[in-house]
Amino acid sequence: INMRIGSIVGLGLAYAGSNREDVIELLLPVLSDSNSTLEVVGQTALALGMVAIASCHGEVTSTILQTMMDKSDTELKDTHCRFLALGLALTYLGKQEEASLTIEALKVVGNPLGKMAATLVEVVAYAGTGD
Repeated sequence: INMRIGSIVGLGLAYAGSNREDVIELLLPVLSDSNSTLEVVGQTALALGMVAIASCHGEVTSTILQTMMDKSDTELKDTHCRFLALGLALTYLGKQEEASLTIEALKVVGNPLGKMAATLVEVVAYAGTGD
């Protein structure tokens, strides 16, 4: 499991800001893999957020949102689920107008992660905009 996490984080760091489809396609299936632990899922979401930073990448955002919606309330309280919110928020860095639909969609996600994720997406979307 440590090797898998190391590989995922390494890909995220190596391709941060590149928005490369081949890397994104390699990482996306990990989110829905039933063999993935919450730690692996969280680090994958963070890596996807780093690769697709400030791109509002539709497939990345929808897959992370769906993963959050599929988790139980008990799972959502796990520390590693916070990385799902951070990965999602990174895709909206400085994209204040585009973030509104995602913020509304996050109201469906159970608490406390749903509220925290909505706040994080909003904060990151306004970061660096001057507003």
